[in-house]
Amino acid sequence: MTEEITTKKVEDLGEAAEPLDADVFLHGSGGGNVIKKIRWGNLIKKLRTLLFVNNRTTTEEGFGLDARQGKLIQDELDQLNTKIRVRSIQTASAKSGMVEEGAFSDNIAVDISKMGFKKAPIGIPVSKGYLEPRINSITTGTLNLGFYNAGPGNHSGECKVILIELY
Repeated sequence: MTEEITTKKVEDLGEAAEPLDADVFLHGSGGGNVIKKIRWGNLIKKLRTLLFVNNRTTTEEGFGLDARQGKLIQDELDQLNTKIRVRSIQTASAKSGMVEEGAFSDNIAVDISKMGFKKAPIGIPVSKGYLEPRINSITTGTLNLGFYNAGPGNHSGECKVILIELY
């Protein structure tokens, strides 16, 4: 006795309807004429394995990261954040003379020796306009930076650098 197959389409379910695991959907195989029945729960599992990855090594586009990886990443970040301790946050300023379009300025040395850093701080340049500050080096006493003119025409300007010293 042959079993009668009635087809269901996912798009016919509507937005509010949720299929039961016992609902059966047609599942073609390789474009051939072999048709199998697949339960809703198994269909969802199959789709998940085709669309999501549960690793942090896949580099091929088109895959989403499984939520379990998100928790692992957050746990690792939380652990790192408990180990980072800030000793000091200060700001320094630097000004440039006129910089030609598409060129770098000369090195500008900013004295930060009176700020009391025991270790070389991390520097985060903050600016607006066409001049982009580029940090060359930082010691406990000197911040060396230059500016790149990314805009049309010649420009002069200034920036602030946030200096963060960690323990």
